[in-house]
Amino acid sequence: MALLNKRRPVLFAGENHLITLYRPGSDAAMVWTSCWHCTYSADGEGTVLFMRVDQETTIRHDLPPLAIYTDNPSLGRMITERFNQYFDGFRDPGLAALALQSAQFIQYPNGRQSRRIVCTSGMHVIELVWEDIFDAAMELFHNTSGPIAYDVSAVICPCARGIIMVNGVPLPGETRVPAGDSASSAFLAFSETWVGMPEESTTTPCER
Repeated sequence: MALLNKRRPVLFAGENHLITLYRPGSDAAMVWTSCWHCTYSADGEGTVLFMRVDQETTIRHDLPPLAIYTDNPSLGRMITERFNQYFDGFRDPGLAALALQSAQFIQYPNGRQSRRIVCTSGMHVIELVWEDIFDAAMELFHNTSGPIAYDVSAVICPCARGIIMVNGVPLPGETRVPAGDSASSAFLAFSETWVGMPEESTTTPCER
């Protein structure tokens, strides 16, 4: 077996699942979530949930308009500053300075049928659910959304439905699936790896 490429520094390895919900019958997004589960980083392991909601959702469900929940503050700050503040729906000048909310997370995988992540923080229990998971595809990105470029790889699984519940009450938003089973506003990203851009990469043989 030949090693095709060896790259450093590896800044994040794990998962990054997203759900964006739209108001029924509208092109207006109402909820944005980005949930990172880290299995390797210089800041350790853990989970970070970013959640942004529109004004109506804030009032009806007693939610902050923008929040970061995490069980590892150092990891939460790193992901905020390096990555998530440049994502669509989270480009807010105040995100990097936002106080982190302490939270606990539990994941409930169910094969190709569904995946559920429960975030408990203070008086809020936030449940993210992905249902009817489509076929996976390995995707490679050269990410230039922020001031620093990264190479990103991930196994992406678009989903037919994304559901968000707050204290057991489902938010009324809809998932958008504009391209059949190849794209969705609710998707799972496994084996996601963010690598800094090196001055040069190495290519060396590897035998097993």
